[in-house]
Amino acid sequence: MNAHWTINLVIASVLGLLMTVGSTDSSAAQTDSMRISLEGSSLPIRVPLGSPDTAHCGTISADETWSAAGNVHVVNCDVIAATGVTLTISEGVIVKFAGGKSLIVDGALVVQGTIANPVYFTSMKDDTVGGDTNGDGASTGSRGDWRGILFNDTSDDSASVIDHAVIRYGGATYPG
Repeated sequence: MNAHWTINLVIASVLGLLMTVGSTDSSAAQTDSMRISLEGSSLPIRVPLGSPDTAHCGTISADETWSAAGNVHVVNCDVIAATGVTLTISEGVIVKFAGGKSLIVDGALVVQGTIANPVYFTSMKDDTVGGDTNGDGASTGSRGDWRGILFNDTSDDSASVIDHAVIRYGGATYPG
């Protein structure tokens, strides 16, 4: 796929300079070479073309779907699917958890992985899927990096399913 576009911006707070950003023709899937020009000077940069990571934290109070739109879903604090709510995670989604965090299900969890596109639940430190999400250089996760997926007594077990998922590097101790 070829990407070519130009954006013109007036930077009023920086001497009112006109800045032009234009991409070069590229076949790279994740990055594209670009140039920024400020009044005739040119500076090459590299810009990711994929979607940015999607951060999740706190209580989900309405039905929600996490899709694999070319990004990693990052759980920065415990995520709770509230009673009566369904969290659906589509095939191919990569969910990375910060240290000690978990997915708590009081409602329903529907994980729709496939053989060809499983869903991954893993550590933020796991660079083998979704790349180096936390920017710490090449690393792998280890047991206990994040807590896990917890189905509470209020969860809707008859509506919940985890299909074709890879769950790794969880197992940190739950308090209490």
